[in-house]
Amino acid sequence: MIDRSLNYGRDIVGRFLEMSAPYQTVLDIGAGGGVGINTTSPENALHVNGAINLDPIAEPATPTSGFVIYVSGGFLLAKASTGTVTILAHD
Repeated sequence: MIDRSLNYGRDIVGRFLEMSAPYQTVLDIGAGGGVGINTTSPENALHVNGAINLDPIAEPATPTSGFVIYVSGGFLLAKASTGTVTILAHD
């Protein structure tokens, strides 16, 4: 069993939430709203320090803005708010 701790509260910037395992922070939600996975200083809305696994899914709905990134049929795809699907990579 992994010993984990959960810290939450308010710092000089605002609220924060941090989940830790021994000797490392594994999840950090900063006062500015950025989410960091394996980092305590997220530089964007989502900042992952490490690899990301994406399991294949059915084609998602068209987003109202921006892009949705997903895996389907061995392809890494980006679906834009225009409905256009772009192949980013394939295996």
